[in-house]
Formats: sequence, structure tokens, C-alpha cells
Amino acid sequence: SAVGAMIGWKSGKTLGVATYPHREDMTTENDRANRFMQLYAANQRRIFGFVRTMVFTHQDAEDLTQDTVAILWRKFDQFETGTDFGAWAIRIARYEILNQSRRRSVVSAFDPEIIQRLVDHAAELADASDVRRHALHECIKKLPDDHRQLLQWHYDAGHAVRQIADQTGRSQRTIYRTLQQIHDALLQCIRRTITQ
Repeated sequence: SAVGAMIGWKSGKTLGVATYPHREDMTTENDRANRFMQLYAANQRRIFGFVRTMVFTHQDAEDLTQDTVAILWRKFDQFETGTDFGAWAIRIARYEILNQSRRRSVVSAFDPEIIQRLVDHAAELADASDVRRHALHECIKKLPDDHRQLLQWHYDAGHAVRQIADQTGRSQRTIYRTLQQIHDALLQCIRRTITQ
């Protein structure tokens, strides 16, 4: 798993046990690693789900998630105990996706502003509370059938935008713009639902 690979220092593969010569230091580091793994395991699907919505392929999502986990581990001392680990992790994943999109065409070769808005919207949805999740569920029911179908293909079935474009005969740019429109509509609906 991504966690197991990241915490490979236990077997001397990543951070290296040799860098912790004192037993009390190793115990403290083991406790830190255990806390990290528990928090990550509880939020793994949420984090991966966010990353997966923003990239072309499952492999891209796995690679970006691995990169994000490594960053989370390096920055774990900055995490405030008692706060929402998943929300913190998604904020970091958001920046990693944007950085990756600038370096290579993992996310899209399209307008950076579109990428920014998609990532922002996806992060806001991923960071939803239980109330917001319930509102999201209700708002999805109100979408037109073709928009619900697109969401099902992309998020539930895990089809890449390229695959959906091929199946529907539409361009990838059109699919991305439609997803952006759906995200916008869902966010507006969620806000209206919560304030009612």
C-alpha cells in the first residue's frame, strides 16, 4: 500500500532506522509512524478519490497519491492533532496536483485556469462535512440524467476523461468543461441546501 511503501523506514528502506540510534528516539518515531498510518488508513479512500477525479488514468492517480503520501509524512509534524487529517491531506494533494500539472500533462494540457477551478471545486467537495455529503447526495439526484451518467462513468466506474470522450464522441475539452459545469452546479446547490 502507499502507507506501507512510505513508512518503509521500518525495514531501513526509506528513512533508515540507522538514523535513530537511541531506543527512546526509535520508540518516539515508531509512535509517530503508527499515528500517521492510522490517520492515513482512515482517510486513504477519501484522499485517493480526490486525486482520482483530477487525473487521466488510475496509474496517474496512484503515482500522485504516492507523491502526496511522501509529502504528508515529511510535513506530519505540521499537522495539528485533533483537526481533520483528511482535509489537511487533501489541501496538500491539491498543491501537488497543481505542481504536477505545471511540470507535465498529468492533469490536462488545457487552460490552467480550468485546471485550477476543477481542483478547487473537487477539493471543496472532498472536504465536505457529513451535512455537505448529504446535501451533495440530494443535489446529484436533481442533475439531468446525462450529467448523472457522466459522474457515474468518471467517478464510480473510474473511466478516464479520454475514455469518456471516445465513447461519447465528444472532445476531452468538452468533457472537462462539462465536469466543471457540474461541479459549479453542485456547489451552488449544496450551499442553497445547507442554508435552507
